[in-house]
Amino acid sequence: MASPFSFIPRSLAKSKGKTTQTVPKPSTSTTVLRPNVNHPSMSGSNTAKAKYSNEDFTNLINLALSDYALWADPDLRRLVDCSNRPDSSEEADDGFVPLSHLLRRSVTLKPLNLTNFEIPIAKAVRLDGSSVVEVRLLVSDPSSSGWSSKRDNARDIGAYEIRLKNIDSASPRPSQKYTKQDWEERTVYVSIQENIPASYRSMSATLNFVNALLEERGASEPTSSRVQGIIFPPHHQDKPGDAPTCKGFALVVLGDRLDVDFLLNKWPWNRQLGAQHESELSTEVNEATKFGFRAIPKSRWTKLRDEYLAHRERLIAEINAHQDAEP
Repeated sequence: MASPFSFIPRSLAKSKGKTTQTVPKPSTSTTVLRPNVNHPSMSGSNTAKAKYSNEDFTNLINLALSDYALWADPDLRRLVDCSNRPDSSEEADDGFVPLSHLLRRSVTLKPLNLTNFEIPIAKAVRLDGSSVVEVRLLVSDPSSSGWSSKRDNARDIGAYEIRLKNIDSASPRPSQKYTKQDWEERTVYVSIQENIPASYRSMSATLNFVNALLEERGASEPTSSRVQGIIFPPHHQDKPGDAPTCKGFALVVLGDRLDVDFLLNKWPWNRQLGAQHESELSTEVNEATKFGFRAIPKSRWTKLRDEYLAHRERLIAEINAHQDAEP
């Protein structure tokens, strides 16, 4: 068996009684191609009661419109592309799309049920000069605009529109041309050995945490676009249909391959904790050191996960066979 990883159960206890318990086979499908997020404090009807800061809103919007998110969500990508490309009868919308549409349809934002937060989200984006997006208020419905095909209903009239900054179709960013293999190579599995503090277990906090660790490397790339996606893989104990939540580990998609190399070299999977003077380190680095932060390439994590699932299946089969053999 390969080296242990964070989500392996500490024990597989033999259940009492003679009745054979059939354990459903866990899914081995990967989740990196479709971002699916969920705030750890939210589930079901209490989602709307969750509290967000301006920074949380900005982080989530940046992730929802990142190059990785647009690549992984074809419907959203088509909407953004159409808003920049006029046809023979309509003018382009200068790259703006309805914020309400993004909140209801984005693969990243839809699970969070943020449709009632449109105004505070717009305010948060306007206040954050580092955001990769900008917003404007549409005060009237154009009579012959392409908006008619993008709006879900009349409530969108007078709503906010949002777009990426510095859109230049003639000079696309390198990440806009990335393939599936490119994104796979820029995805790392990070873990804090299931002891990650609650303050870091949200989508926004995880993004801030990783960005803080990357600051040691330094780069010309804006902080708001270094992390392109965050995915909380489902746990084997999750029920069908459960929205994944942070359980101390995540898949982090980065835009720069150098950032990937930095995390893997600075926080290797089998790293030895050396003596460090905490006063010389940032809060996030101290926390990462204290709680055992580590990272491996997604390809390596996938292999370890498959080995673990096969091992778990063997143990379950042995337990069930032993129960069946009992008189």
